[in-house]
Amino acid sequence: MHAGVGRQVTLLGSLPMADSALLDQMVSIAKGNAHVALIAKAMVGSAARGAVMRADGSFQADRLNEVISLQGLKDYAAGGLPVTFTLVAKGTEYRLALDRDQDGILDTEEVDRSLNPADPSTPVSRTACGAEGSSCVVNGKAVVRFGQGTRWHYAVQEGTVSCSVLTFGDPGGSAGTRACEIVAPQTAASQQKSAQNRLAQSQPSLVRRAATSTRAWWEPQRQAHGSTLAKLY
Repeated sequence: MHAGVGRQVTLLGSLPMADSALLDQMVSIAKGNAHVALIAKAMVGSAARGAVMRADGSFQADRLNEVISLQGLKDYAAGGLPVTFTLVAKGTEYRLALDRDQDGILDTEEVDRSLNPADPSTPVSRTACGAEGSSCVVNGKAVVRFGQGTRWHYAVQEGTVSCSVLTFGDPGGSAGTRACEIVAPQTAASQQKSAQNRLAQSQPSLVRRAATSTRAWWEPQRQAHGSTLAKLY
């Protein structure tokens, strides 16, 4: 583990020179580092908000289309809003700052949808987009996860993404067999289809009986009324 992990500074009001120097050092450590990431946390009203520093030095917030600059975070602190910056191990920043239940939907996005950001059972869709060592192409911006089985690291990505430990950190598992997947909230239609599929898998005999009883009801009618009724089915 990198020696800088756990280093922390909270900004509030005017920025003391020592705190400013420490934050600059933390930013420098995290930039381009495969082992360390920098996160920012703050309470905005009654809402806990988080952000992760991106490669360009700006911060991805816990709402997909929100990005804030480092200076913007400093301005919040200068205005009386405490902002805490922490160096964390690469691969943990997403869970710690953006998506506590790691279901692929950012915390504030879930609040916006009247969902529970601590409930990992929120239905999502996952689309394979690249094997380890290849590239994953993201249209716009999306949550992408890298790993295999039960071992995954998540990140908000856009454009062409390298499916690699350098990008996501090491989630464990067998190197060379891991992959990238794009994660997105399920639509109402896909949720209904998933529920139907789960029902069919868990209660196949019930589904078969229902189908049989339906055929038993209308098949004699088809035979009795011939082609006229056939057009209805």
